[in-house]
Amino acid sequence: MPLKCPECGAIHSQETSCQTMFDSMLVLEYTLPDYGIVHPFTVGCYFIQHALYSQEALIWIEHILSDSIKFGVPSRYMMQNMSKATEGVNRSWKILRKANAPRQTKIAWSMTIADVATNYHDAGSYCELVRMWAHTTFNEMKPLLPPL
Repeated sequence: MPLKCPECGAIHSQETSCQTMFDSMLVLEYTLPDYGIVHPFTVGCYFIQHALYSQEALIWIEHILSDSIKFGVPSRYMMQNMSKATEGVNRSWKILRKANAPRQTKIAWSMTIADVATNYHDAGSYCELVRMWAHTTFNEMKPLLPPL
């Protein structure tokens, strides 16, 4: 019987979970360079859709995604910027949401990690699906952000 993730709404089997899919994707990205070029998107989308980011980190990752999606900043520069920004000495905010933080607004995500993990067949299709996931997440995450 299929199960539904309470955070992102992904449908998965009893043998798998969003966390196991994420872990498998990270192995691909760390071991095969053709997969790793979308690593910032994978981590960003997973953390956004699973309410792992603090409010400050949500604002930060939204800017990172915006730079790439709207302005075409290459992923290698995204990774450099993300690494520099998340060094403990360079930031005053926490990346992860505190356990006692207020619940985030629930979003009915139209694309989840399961859509990537169950539909790619090679590095090209994997990267295309992860980029689609990033675009979708970026466009649907607005209710999580403070008003302008």
